[in-house]
Amino acid sequence: MNLGVRWTLHGDGRTPAPGAVVRPDERLSWPRTVGLGAQHVVAMFGASFVAPVLMGLDPNLAIMMSGVATAISPRDPPDLLEIADPLTHLLGCWSLDRARDGAWLAARSLWQLRGLPELAGEFTERLDRSVGLVGRMLLTPLTRP
Repeated sequence: MNLGVRWTLHGDGRTPAPGAVVRPDERLSWPRTVGLGAQHVVAMFGASFVAPVLMGLDPNLAIMMSGVATAISPRDPPDLLEIADPLTHLLGCWSLDRARDGAWLAARSLWQLRGLPELAGEFTERLDRSVGLVGRMLLTPLTRP
C-alpha cells in the first residue's frame, strides 16, 4: 500500500551505524519506526500539554505556538546541535533554584565571617573567582559553521 510516502530502509533497518543519521526520506524497520513514533507522541504530549497544565498555562496556547513555530521555521535550518554544542552541558546543569541557594549561602557565609576579616577576604576572593568562571562559561561564544 502506497500512501504517498517513499521512505527507503536505512541500512539493515535495525540499528544505524555509529555516527550515522537516519535521513527524513529513510526509515528503520516498521516495529522500530512505530516504537519511535509512539515515544515521540508521549514526549510531545508531556511537553505540549502536561507541562503547561502543571505551570498553570493554557495547553491550547502551547499547542498553537508549537504549530506557529513549525510553520515559520526555515526549510533548511542550521544544524542546531553544532551551534549549541558549547552550551549544552552548561544549560543542562543550570538551575535558578541552585543559583538562588548559592547566592543565599554566600551572603549568610559573609555575614558569619564579618568578625574575621582575613577569612572573609579569602572567601570573597574565591567567591569572586568562581562567579567569574561561571560568568565566562555563560558567555561562551557560539561557533558558526
